[in-house]
Amino acid sequence: MTLVVSDEGTPMPAAALPTLFGPLTRIASSPRRGQPSSNVGLGLYICRCIATAQDGTIHVESA
Repeated sequence: MTLVVSDEGTPMPAAALPTLFGPLTRIASSPRRGQPSSNVGLGLYICRCIATAQDGTIHVESA
């Protein structure tokens, strides 16, 4: 199965991509919002754990 998620928002910085699926990882808040994120950075880590547990992979591209 392949699941693709697309978002037309602001691209992520290239420097953030290698650690994006790590625990407690967050990208700095968007300059448009001007406020820090209130999340703890576990959502994408949990996604990676679920994919790995099912012998799958997870990947991100941002342009």
